[in-house]
Amino acid sequence: MVSTVASLYPVLNLAPQKCPHPGCPIKRSLHAHHPRDCLFYLRDWDVLRLQRLLQDNRVVFNTDPPAGTRATTGGGCQVMEQKETMAGLKDEPCGKETQAGYAGLCQAHYKEYLVNLINSYSLDPAVLYSLQEVELVWQRCLPAAQLPPRGPAEDDETYAGRLIKKLMDEVDLGPKIPRRQKTDARGLH
Repeated sequence: MVSTVASLYPVLNLAPQKCPHPGCPIKRSLHAHHPRDCLFYLRDWDVLRLQRLLQDNRVVFNTDPPAGTRATTGGGCQVMEQKETMAGLKDEPCGKETQAGYAGLCQAHYKEYLVNLINSYSLDPAVLYSLQEVELVWQRCLPAAQLPPRGPAEDDETYAGRLIKKLMDEVDLGPKIPRRQKTDARGLH
């Protein structure tokens, strides 16, 4: 379990030693530093915001169930999950309520699907951050760095835009998240 978890996150502090992440206030406890495009953070976004990030980048996503499928009696999300029972582990459909426009999935699995697309296309959620969000992410990702001061006539939108650009320039997306390989004009990786 530990090796699997450790391979998913760039910094996972398992030993009671100082965290190697610069400026980390937690220091000596088991914790992980998730990149800003991780499901850990994006699962809190609403579906419309996740879809907007995809639409703004011309990434096609499903809103209808796959062709040839039909709703099952009693509805419910059909994504298979491994559930723990008294008899051991058992594979069963999720079963949570599905909504129209969620491709036949429950909200949690639909968000997971959208975040997977966002990650595979290397889309940076920072482009949709509010000023409050970019300041919070700045403190989390660049704790040792001071926020650049706001210009005297700089409104919230302009200041947020400047912080977002600096964040995107200085802090890469999560390196261990699976992404599509970019190709050049000849179609080579």
